[in-house]
Amino acid sequence: MLRSSENDEGAATVPRTEVDPSGWQVHARCRDYDPRTFFEAEEGNDSLNEASGAAKRICDGCVVRDDCLNYALDADEQFGVWGGLTVRERKQFKWFHYPRNTSRALGNASTSLPR
Repeated sequence: MLRSSENDEGAATVPRTEVDPSGWQVHARCRDYDPRTFFEAEEGNDSLNEASGAAKRICDGCVVRDDCLNYALDADEQFGVWGGLTVRERKQFKWFHYPRNTSRALGNASTSLPR
């Protein structure tokens, strides 16, 4: 799927595409969109709601939304909208939904968002 990367200064750059032909990523709605749609908004930026809103609308109704969110939580993705949630929202989600004594976000539980 989409994966953020960093330049030499540690700043996020436009993500590169990594798609496993047998994985959930091939079914993602976002595969046909410019990756910058999901990574342009920066926390604290006034345009965050507008930029993330566009990405979230694409995520809404995606058949692999839960898989995408599970991936982002497990990989501790620090950039972009994944599974319809921003970085800040994923941190809040983990805070409320995962035990504090585990280093792995998913454990044996499956994440499912309300529709």
